[in-house]
Amino acid sequence: MRPRICLNQLSAAFASKSYGPYEAEKRTGIVSRTPEEKKLFRAANRPASAVTRSGSKMLRSPNSSRTGTPQSHGLQQTLLAAVTNDDSETVVEILSRIHDPRRQCLVAAQALATAAKNGSEPVCRAILDNTDFDCRQTDLDSALFCAAQFGNVSIVCLLLEKGANVHSTDADGATCLILAAFHGQLECVTQLLLAGACVDVSDSDGYTALMWAAFKGRTETANTLLQKGIRT
Repeated sequence: MRPRICLNQLSAAFASKSYGPYEAEKRTGIVSRTPEEKKLFRAANRPASAVTRSGSKMLRSPNSSRTGTPQSHGLQQTLLAAVTNDDSETVVEILSRIHDPRRQCLVAAQALATAAKNGSEPVCRAILDNTDFDCRQTDLDSALFCAAQFGNVSIVCLLLEKGANVHSTDADGATCLILAAFHGQLECVTQLLLAGACVDVSDSDGYTALMWAAFKGRTETANTLLQKGIRT
């Protein structure tokens, strides 16, 4: 029988390492965000802001000379409100009004990631089931990070079913499994493992999902990872 993890010893060893900006953010308890999520956060807290980045494509900020019309910004704010209110019909209606395919794809990606973060499965499903919105692989992967980080396991399952890559990484080299483990999202960790998430992968600073789970005191999550034979 595999011995259960000694969280105190592992946490002490982990804490003895030197920390850069990436670890410092996590040690303070601040929610880690991918570049896509940071843009979503700014969009949700600043009117008429840029929408989430998708790969190399993104909408410009209001300071740009190519921001679009006030009407388009109004639609974007209405869309965000509809996503927040779990109103899938309004979300689809608003996205259908955007006739530029590139812009429609970007705004749909923003709505999908926000819905994944908020736990709105009906909105996610409405966007993913509508072939007109043409969600790309990067959009699916970004939404998967949001869902895993915030513990929305039903949306994790939906996104994996639709083709999200369980092995994708963020700008810091962290996988969805690492983020879910760090935040103690046990159900998401379990589902990601069932989907084939690689348990021994470390982020760009060399830390695995188990190390983060142990450091944050996520006992159940750490033991679940140990049962999969993970190495620290």
